[in-house]
Amino acid sequence: MAVFSTDVRRRFIGLVLVISGTLGYTMATNGCLGLFTDPYGVITSPNYPQNYSHDTSCEWVIRAQEGKRIKLDFTSFEMEYHSSCNYDYLHIFNGPSTSYPSIGKFCGTTTPSGFRSQSNSVYFVFKTDYTYTFRGFSLTYLFFTQGFLGEFTNPYGVITSPNYPLDYENYTDCEWAIRAQEGKRIKLDFTSFITENNHDCLEIFNGPSTSYPSIGKFCGSATPSGFRSQSNSVYFVFKTDGSVTNRGFSLTYMFFTQGFLGELTNPYGVITSPNYPGDYESYTDCEWAIRAQEGKRIKLDFTYFKTEDCEDNLEIFNGPSISSPFIGKFCGSATPSGFRSQSNSVYFVFQTDGSVTYRGFSLTYVFFTQVSSVAIGKTAIQTDTANEDWSFLAVDGLSDTCSTTTSINAEWMLDLTEYYLIEEVSIHSSVEAKSYEIEMGLARGKYEAAAILSPSAFSSATWRPTSKGPYRHVRVMAKPQNQPLTICELQIKGSEQPKTPPFRVFTGIAMSNPPLRTVAPVESQIECSSICLRQKIPACVTAQFDQAEKRCALFDGCEHTDSPGNEKKTVVFAVAANCFTK
Repeated sequence: MAVFSTDVRRRFIGLVLVISGTLGYTMATNGCLGLFTDPYGVITSPNYPQNYSHDTSCEWVIRAQEGKRIKLDFTSFEMEYHSSCNYDYLHIFNGPSTSYPSIGKFCGTTTPSGFRSQSNSVYFVFKTDYTYTFRGFSLTYLFFTQGFLGEFTNPYGVITSPNYPLDYENYTDCEWAIRAQEGKRIKLDFTSFITENNHDCLEIFNGPSTSYPSIGKFCGSATPSGFRSQSNSVYFVFKTDGSVTNRGFSLTYMFFTQGFLGELTNPYGVITSPNYPGDYESYTDCEWAIRAQEGKRIKLDFTYFKTEDCEDNLEIFNGPSISSPFIGKFCGSATPSGFRSQSNSVYFVFQTDGSVTYRGFSLTYVFFTQVSSVAIGKTAIQTDTANEDWSFLAVDGLSDTCSTTTSINAEWMLDLTEYYLIEEVSIHSSVEAKSYEIEMGLARGKYEAAAILSPSAFSSATWRPTSKGPYRHVRVMAKPQNQPLTICELQIKGSEQPKTPPFRVFTGIAMSNPPLRTVAPVESQIECSSICLRQKIPACVTAQFDQAEKRCALFDGCEHTDSPGNEKKTVVFAVAANCFTK
């Protein structure tokens, strides 16, 4: 509300409000009140630079947009002095009316210092008495940005200085925060940076507030280098003074995965790159560990692998940390071969850069015992031996006690995970004499060699097959079949026969058993054979390549029929050549 008053003792021409610049305001007929909404301007006492009149009463208000603040600077000040400013004075309020907190009541010849409002409005009351008059005052004002401008939680985005790409304002004082999910980190990259050197600065903090370590305080024309946070939050403070302004800054941010993602202690499992089977993120930097019980070892098999060649890579260490012996650094599209650890721990580090991303990797692991014989389980693996000509295959188990099932007609179906020329099979019986039927074959369900072993109590029986294979699948059953299966130890001794080319290609064949899986698109029979080579669990024995459909079907058996009209190419490895008569 604007008030103009005078007493009965004198008459004056009235009051004049002097304004420089183009301002948005409402002027009353007496010229002594107004509303200012333009972003900068000048307010003076009536008649300035001449003396103001007696018995003047004027009011003004400056109102900025929401989120803005107002800066005042006096350029001239001269009024009648009183210790309590009871005669001539200018009273300023921190808000849109006199009901808001007082900034100060000013009189005399001392120029008030500058002031920054705490809201988007400032209110003025100017009053004089009937005695002395002086030049009065002149002040400038401008709007500026201040305060917390927001928290960014999207996984990527852009932050700029206010008004960018135009110049920021003087007396800007604003703050932002980026907050990622727990376990994520934040990468910053500046795309533009120019501020007044030493005066207008951006400060960045490595955490959710200014109480966290400062990353740096940046000003001038040198573009800051990129930065990766050490926590899931980054905080920004941008402050400018009242002189030169520039374009300011623009930066991009993105979340990425970093840190130790866990220790795996289950006896078998799967590890994949983050987001698999979707693409991993740029700037991923993460680690895993597998830890087995003492005396156990760990077998790794990759089921998929594709990263940016040489830039995004997986490193594996033969032990519990990166200080352990180095197994290898893997990148590109070649699937790494399987690996068996030399200790009870394996450590992984996966790092990517900021460019191309791919699906990453998937691998399976299983614990095994590095001894010649152990308690029976359902997965057989190769153990290490000092004799390079032989491999002892031990059935996996957690202890050396006997394994018992009370179910009749029980059987153990063992996948040796590789192909072996088998020299001998030994069974160590339990407290009572039992008979066991053992069958071995290249494919599950198609057993080509069989024998019956009947060890006496607490003794072993050994079978040395006439045909040494190669074999991969073993079945053990109680004999007769209506007896429970009880075995303490099963030992298979042999040498590995890798399933590698050369292979033969047959046409005019239709496979009678359903495929394990079908892969597409596949461009050639060579690629189809490579896929079959990598298929570990369940095993791939035979593959069919369909040129028309660009598909590769994988089979765990050899059974087939002649089909002269079938144009699909059947890939048969040397280890399975005896399955085909053509």
